[in-house]
Amino acid sequence: MRDIHDITPPVQVGINPAMIKYALLGIGLIFILAIIFFVIRYFLKKRNQGENNILLLPPPLPPDVAAFKELDLLRDFMEKNPRLFCFRISGLLKTYLGKRFKINAPEMTTQELIMNLRNLAIDEKPAADAKDFFLSLDDIKYAGVTPPMDKMRHDYRFVKNFIESVSQGDL
Repeated sequence: MRDIHDITPPVQVGINPAMIKYALLGIGLIFILAIIFFVIRYFLKKRNQGENNILLLPPPLPPDVAAFKELDLLRDFMEKNPRLFCFRISGLLKTYLGKRFKINAPEMTTQELIMNLRNLAIDEKPAADAKDFFLSLDDIKYAGVTPPMDKMRHDYRFVKNFIESVSQGDL
């Protein structure tokens, strides 16, 4: 009976369950440490932000200065894209009126804006000229008419003079 040997115990195949437990504990520990790190960093930033890290933005430009800057940029559009020039100069004047008188002029239709021009602190002559300006641009903007160069130059001068006259009324 010496040639009969006992059966060896079975060999485990696969992943050791103890290794899975240690790996999950390690991942959980790393996750908890990451949460603690980010919470501490958040509170430190929040505390330091209130002290001396205030970001100061420059004050916004006055409406007339911003309008004149935009008007200078529009000069190139007269020759390159006349219809776009008309859209942009109309939008520029609407934006100026909106900022100057604190109304929602850019969102208004031409008819709504003309009705509101009567209620603004603008002299009768410039208000009537602004009404004519907006009405004359409607054909160009919505009927697809290409404006002549002299009309665009006239509109450019009108908007510049209108902004100057209305902003001088502030003084």
